[in-house]
Amino acid sequence: MIVVSPDTLLIDIPKGQVVGAAVRAFLEPRGVKVSGGPSWEVPTPPTLRTHAGNSPDTARTLELITADRKPRVLFTDVQIDAARSYDHDARVLRILDRQTASYLGSVTEGVLEPVDERDREDLLVLLEEQDIRVRQPVTDPIFAEDGTWPVDVVPNAWVRKRAESLDLRAHDPENPNSQESFAVYNPTLDILWVEDSRLVAPALRCFHRMGIDPAQVGLPERSWGLDHEISWSSLRAPTRRGQDGIYVSKPRLFDDLAQILPDGLLTGDVTWLAEPLQLTEPDPDFLRLEEFVAARTDLFPEHAFTGIIEPCRLCGYHAATFTTPISTRELTYCHVCLSAAATGLVEDRARAATALKAISDLEFDSQPMLEAQLVTLHVNPEDPVEPAIIDQLLLLRFAIGRKRIAWTLLLEAAGFAEGGLRTSRGTLIRSRDGHLCYSMREKAVCDFLHQHGIAHDREPLYPQDQDFNPTGLRRADWILPDGTLVELWGLPNDPAYAAKMEAKRLLAVRHGLRLIEILDRDLPNLPAIFGSWISPRVRTGWTWSPLLIATAEAAAKPPPEVMGDNRGRNDFNTAARRERLERCALVVRLQADGLTRAEIGQAISTSAEVVKGLLRDGKFYADPASDPPRHQSAKQASAARERQETRAQFQAAHSLTTPKAAEAWRDAGVLFET
Repeated sequence: MIVVSPDTLLIDIPKGQVVGAAVRAFLEPRGVKVSGGPSWEVPTPPTLRTHAGNSPDTARTLELITADRKPRVLFTDVQIDAARSYDHDARVLRILDRQTASYLGSVTEGVLEPVDERDREDLLVLLEEQDIRVRQPVTDPIFAEDGTWPVDVVPNAWVRKRAESLDLRAHDPENPNSQESFAVYNPTLDILWVEDSRLVAPALRCFHRMGIDPAQVGLPERSWGLDHEISWSSLRAPTRRGQDGIYVSKPRLFDDLAQILPDGLLTGDVTWLAEPLQLTEPDPDFLRLEEFVAARTDLFPEHAFTGIIEPCRLCGYHAATFTTPISTRELTYCHVCLSAAATGLVEDRARAATALKAISDLEFDSQPMLEAQLVTLHVNPEDPVEPAIIDQLLLLRFAIGRKRIAWTLLLEAAGFAEGGLRTSRGTLIRSRDGHLCYSMREKAVCDFLHQHGIAHDREPLYPQDQDFNPTGLRRADWILPDGTLVELWGLPNDPAYAAKMEAKRLLAVRHGLRLIEILDRDLPNLPAIFGSWISPRVRTGWTWSPLLIATAEAAAKPPPEVMGDNRGRNDFNTAARRERLERCALVVRLQADGLTRAEIGQAISTSAEVVKGLLRDGKFYADPASDPPRHQSAKQASAARERQETRAQFQAAHSLTTPKAAEAWRDAGVLFET
């Protein structure tokens, strides 16, 4: 039964043949004679006939299922997660190889369906180790094979579930997505229909290996005539629409939507969620498989199951209840709602931007974030929130279709481009501690170091090296207090970039420097990467939280005393020179990226005229030999400083103007005393 509207119901009745067979089976034992034409009858599979051996389709199928295929890929590290299912059935598990990120197969309602049938035995062992119960191969079949298929040959075929049937198809290297089936199993009638008598043996071999034991085998009158001779309902059972058979266009999720999200944010996008069910006693198998819902683990890295099944808080479908440190009470979210929150549903940029801004305000202290950061809920476990807040954070994620909307454009639409500037290297943006970063990825790392109290400086110079750094201009992304350098590799697959990466690695090895290398895929693992620098009191079970670790005592601590000598060597001046040098190097790089002086001034909040001076200084500091007179003046100023002369004495001794003397004095501090 299908609910179309409050006053309209549709009844999904099987084909006449199936209904007729059911009516006859009910009435005839009670002495009621049933009349009706052939269309009311489900054909009884005849004794297996032998088709003529001239079918090109059969010859092609036999060739494909016996052909040599690519060598097997051995797998050692298997990941199992619950795949998204549109009928809300969370009992579909995907099996993946972590090393190669390749798909190995799935488990659907206890049936293992590997991509490569030769992997079945190994996968059965792995599933048993995970306490996942699946059907074992049939050893004593009701309908025995006839011995025509070789005992040691595994058919090169695969199974596709369609309309509650299992369609068996040959692996076709020329057409991997072929929809042509050579056998169909109807579990309702327990009949295996096969297109040709010569394909019965390999078809039975495949289904027996899956643990499916058909009671009957049916054949068409003519080879490859199933679609014409046998009713569709005999080949395939009616499509099931969830355990309760009810689907509605407006689940109860929308009842309170106006109070939770901006108007219209999700309207029309979540039409496949089911009505609440009358739940029965807990199903151990269901609870076991709920543990493999990867989206739950991503969204709630710290959680524990209670062993209870209750309605999903968002749609009402049944799911496993769990506890988590970020919530004040137990939570229940079904597999499909968790998957929707993990991937997003809405592809409209304006609506997604509205949701993104709301998430930023609720979770990130109104800061922008990486796309990958939405995978985890960012709530401080030391300050858990009510379940209604968790509901809101998940629903907001529904409205952001990840990997479908360009993230940079989405950030701009959400208003996060203000204060940032596009360059060829990325978008300039300030981290939470004020450092200027070239991308959201760099900001994420910088913010992580800041919020976990790890001291760090941006863009330190590598040692000068005749082979790998002759100009002395190569820089790392960060340096930690113990001298460890950190690099976030942005374009590792670009040949020119990869060459620079290798040069930096060799530099670090030659000069005995510790180098931490981070790729995009490593960003979720920053707590492990920087574990040696994180204080034991800092929790790292949640990723990139906006919580700042700085204490009130640290914020109130007075600045260090300025100590120095009469030549201008003190902590304050040293810091000022260093900042000047960094600003000079930055504007030079920005100009190399194609920015004008005005654009550079906008990026670093200064005037174009100041940028002009910084550019001149930056180019000189990068290569002092490019301006011999200025370099000579800097050397003379350095010698004067060593003699403990004042700048006025130096200016008089060399008959310099005040600006020239000031420049030489400053250059001496930058080039010879930093």
